[in-house]
Order: sequence, then C-alpha cells, then structure tokens
Amino acid sequence: MPHPIETIIASTMENLKNIIRVDTVVGDPIRLENDTLVLPVSRVSLGFVSGGGEYPVNGKSIANCRNTVEGGETRLPFAGTTAAGLTVTPVSFLAVHSSEITMFPAQYTGCAVERMIDALPQMLCACREILREMKNRPGEAE
Repeated sequence: MPHPIETIIASTMENLKNIIRVDTVVGDPIRLENDTLVLPVSRVSLGFVSGGGEYPVNGKSIANCRNTVEGGETRLPFAGTTAAGLTVTPVSFLAVHSSEITMFPAQYTGCAVERMIDALPQMLCACREILREMKNRPGEAE
C-alpha cells in the first residue's frame, strides 16, 4: 500500500495535468473576418508545495500510536497536505494573415522610440514593396 503522501502528490499532479495544457500557453485561435488568425500567448507560472508527517496522538508514546496496515507494516497516524498556485499572464498576440506573421505585445512597457524600433522591420518591408511597385509601373521614367 503506498504511503499517504504518495497518494496526495499523485492526486495533485493529476489535477495539475488537467489544468495546464498547451492551450493555457498558446490560447485557442481567433479567426477574424479578413482571414486573419489571432493566437494569444501567455506566460504560465506555477508554484507547488506538498508535505506531511507521522505524529503521535495526544501525547501517547510512539509505540502505542502505531497502526497496522496491509502487509503487517506499522505506521503512526499521518497528517499531510498539498497546495498549488497558478498564474496566467497575457504576453502577446500573434496575428497571421496570408504568409505574414505579426506580433503585438499585450502591454507596452517602453517608450515610443522602443515601439518604433519594434515596428521598423515591418515598415522596411512596406517601403520595399512600395519601391518595387513604383519601379514596375509602365510608362514612368526611371
């Protein structure tokens, strides 16, 4: 027969597996009208503690408190507990449209300059496309 603390820990871990799934970190996709798919991304923090012990009852001697369990093993009365805490914090959103993926942070902690730096690659791609279109227009002087 397993020790009571093993039973408590096994039960807690089974319940945690039911709570924490991949869907907790990368949420369910949201489809928008313009064929854009939005995926929420979160940070998951988990704290877990478990403990217990075998204790004599009402000041009786240890020899008088022992209980016989299956297999003839003797044990003291057991007291134990587990606790777990879970925090899910939104981090960002991934937007997928055609072959383009854009990340939007859930919170901006920096200044406007940092936001401009984050958007720079997307702006450069847009400028490159505009220049290609201008170059490929028929009838315009090069």
